[in-house]
Amino acid sequence: MKPGFKLPAEAEKMSVPAPGEDPAAALGRLRRAIVRLQSDQTRWPHPFFGPMPAAEWNRLHLRHAELHLSFVREP
Repeated sequence: MKPGFKLPAEAEKMSVPAPGEDPAAALGRLRRAIVRLQSDQTRWPHPFFGPMPAAEWNRLHLRHAELHLSFVREP
């Protein structure tokens, strides 16, 4: 995807925090997602690469998450 890709409205509603949202609540959701990722090996096929082994899927998506988290700055 090119930078500036616009998420579909439904996906954006599920993944983009509302302005003014409590950072502690967002961090809690992230921590729960990490626990789920570590305990459940079910992975959806990648839209471009198709089915992938869980370890490969994790590496790809963790690098993607690293990109997004690199934009987080403390006020």
